[in-house]
Amino acid sequence: MKRVVLGGEGPNELGGWCNLPPYRAETPVPGVLEALLRHVRPDGWIVIDAVVWSSIRKYRAGGHADAEERNVLGLVLKARERGADIVAFARDCDGDGAQHRRRIASIDVGLARAREEFPQGPAVIGGSAVRMLEAWVLAIGGERRTEEMGREGLETGFQRFQIPLKKTPALVDFVQKADLGRIPADAVSLTKWLARAREVLAPS
Repeated sequence: MKRVVLGGEGPNELGGWCNLPPYRAETPVPGVLEALLRHVRPDGWIVIDAVVWSSIRKYRAGGHADAEERNVLGLVLKARERGADIVAFARDCDGDGAQHRRRIASIDVGLARAREEFPQGPAVIGGSAVRMLEAWVLAIGGERRTEEMGREGLETGFQRFQIPLKKTPALVDFVQKADLGRIPADAVSLTKWLARAREVLAPS
């Protein structure tokens, strides 16, 4: 049974796992990331812990690394300390233009450094959600051009699917019932994340 640590920005990504241990249910309800992983492989793994992005203990090594890069490394180190086999995360890239591209680049550098600095694992399923996790949810429903959507476009899409934007159980239910074969080719960040999940979660 593979042991997984999750990382994300809040309840939509992590479900009940975003609560700190004193307030965490014995069996936390899943968030969107766990629901996606269950689509890829329904068994053979368990979530053992999760970390909210803003609470990650930033990795200290590497004086030139920015905050996003150090968060990726800090999350992988946390998973390693917990004895996890896998760490799975998504980070909203948000913003436009240079800010958007900078965050994506930082996350990619963090992933590359994690492979170099932790060659014995844990394996990492991670990347930027372009522009945000909620865009992934719409793409799962077959919506096109989600990576270009701003907040207004997302709200319109969620209204069309009759999903409350800020209700994690509704998002998770939508993902659990979805056919991942409907994801459009232009949902590049989601497709890449799922491809990595299939690689990492494949039976040994």
